[in-house]
Amino acid sequence: MGICSSAVVSPETSASMVHEKGGAPQPILYLTQKEKELLKKHYRETLIAQRPDIYHKTMLSCINSSPKMNEIIACQQYCMRDLTQWPKLNKMW
Repeated sequence: MGICSSAVVSPETSASMVHEKGGAPQPILYLTQKEKELLKKHYRETLIAQRPDIYHKTMLSCINSSPKMNEIIACQQYCMRDLTQWPKLNKMW
């Protein structure tokens, strides 16, 4: 038995998902204000500090894994250098 042996884990259902406009359903996360602040803090201070290119690599991976997304964006394959040249993309995160 682990530390959280009394925790119940159930598969996600459509009732526990939020449907974003034009996208796939996203699981609902119930976070306290303190947990939200910790996520924000460590996203910037830990993840971005240690892996500043994480956003671009994730975007590139998404484009490469989805032929439709690649087609919609520009009908070509992008590389890391191309993604870092998009000012709008850099401002998003």
